[in-house]
Amino acid sequence: VNLISAQAPIIVEGANLFLTPEARQILHKEAGVLVVKDSSANKCGVVCSSYEILAAHLLSRSAFEAQKGVIVAEVLDRLRALASLEADLLFKEYSRFPGALPDFSRRISEAINLVADAVGATASDDQVAALFAELAPEHLPPTLAQLAVAAPEALPAGYARACAGSFVATRLVYGEGITHVEALGSDPARLAAAATTYVGAQRDVSQLQEKVLASSLDEAVKTDVLKLLRPSLS
Repeated sequence: VNLISAQAPIIVEGANLFLTPEARQILHKEAGVLVVKDSSANKCGVVCSSYEILAAHLLSRSAFEAQKGVIVAEVLDRLRALASLEADLLFKEYSRFPGALPDFSRRISEAINLVADAVGATASDDQVAALFAELAPEHLPPTLAQLAVAAPEALPAGYARACAGSFVATRLVYGEGITHVEALGSDPARLAAAATTYVGAQRDVSQLQEKVLASSLDEAVKTDVLKLLRPSLS
């Protein structure tokens, strides 16, 4: 354990179940080693698989191959952004609250899944369609987002519903943190209502920010107002 602590102050799990839960706890308690759990370290792999499914529904093989270079570059950009969100939240929560780093990875995943399942279980078809259209450009590579929004009928209803739930959940969890979501409880209707209300509130704030930027206010005043108008409450 001491040797590991000296040579590897942080371990990033590059495979599923790379370390046992017991090993993670020993490394944390006895060696002070930071372990980035597989669910955080490999999240981009899961997301990339989802993009592959999406592309298969939206593009023929020849159409994909014709745009492959652009799409791959967009996917990599999106994955880097997602990895940054995960890492920022993971280490922010770890610095603010007691516990081992893998515990926060687990809680992030649980919070996202809880909200996503709640939205998927309770949202109407019209709500799903609206949420997908609004949030797809933020969560999907641009080319795939444009195709998906333009031709929603190309996607299986269940897949689109799962995507909408995931979009809303990641927006809420990465925006407000896991303790905020955990405080909402586990009732699906309450969770879904809170999450969709949050998305709506962020939309209102963004629109107000645009109005401030387009206004004739003094630039210094604009800056001060925009600092107060934050999409996130965290």
